[in-house]
Amino acid sequence: MTFQDLKNQTCLVVIDGQFDFTDLPGAALPVKGGANALQNIGQALQHNPAAIGKVVLTQDWHKKNAFTSAGAGRIVDASGDPLSGYTPVSLGDVQKQTFVAADSKDQAWLLKSATQLFDADMKEIMVWPEHCVEDTPGADFDDALMRGVAAWFVATGNTPVVHRKSLDPDREQYGAFGAEIPNRYTGEMEFDEELVHSILMQKRKLWGGLARGHCLAASFDQALSREDPANYHTHVILRNGTADVPGFEEYGEAWVKGWQEKGVQVMTVAEAFAA
Repeated sequence: MTFQDLKNQTCLVVIDGQFDFTDLPGAALPVKGGANALQNIGQALQHNPAAIGKVVLTQDWHKKNAFTSAGAGRIVDASGDPLSGYTPVSLGDVQKQTFVAADSKDQAWLLKSATQLFDADMKEIMVWPEHCVEDTPGADFDDALMRGVAAWFVATGNTPVVHRKSLDPDREQYGAFGAEIPNRYTGEMEFDEELVHSILMQKRKLWGGLARGHCLAASFDQALSREDPANYHTHVILRNGTADVPGFEEYGEAWVKGWQEKGVQVMTVAEAFAA
């Protein structure tokens, strides 16, 4: 089945609907309400599979030594102690060497990446708890979500598109379709034009997943950078199909409001599937 075969249908895009981002016991980077948000999507797929013609699932997929993962310890304080999760690292911190690279070979990249993020108005590097490490249970898709996807597959015969991101251990990559800063070695800014086009060509686009103010926001913004503003109204942010990292709720709300003002719709999962 090609992308063209699924043109002009309703597309469901779920950003990083993985165990480590739920608020279930054992999740590495829990998002409050994350499990419920994914359950809402999964149940809607089970109950009304015919409402969706195309499903795209993105998957955070970090190397064990990811640069911004606290478990890797690649960024340390002036005493050499690894940073704990949820530690912001500003350009000023790097310039003052409040925080430095554990390996001296990474120091130039740490400064360059902090500068590039600052210039891109992303403000800072965030060191997160180690999460979604490749080939670990935490990187698996949430069970409730996948029960819905399985029911949709059986009912429609369509296969979901699974797209892995964050494969470069030297960059975080919140957005599913491209990196925020150039590759450390090639200087290239990758962007998956084909996948974005395959989503935008659909009649309606429903967006959910985790976390709203980070990976969902970055992925949505990337996709709509290729969209005709006249088509913004064909995109729907699922109000109860996403959730924020604790402490970032206001940012997530502001992001949603900003897109609503541009014409993007906001609905509950049930409303979107019934429309």
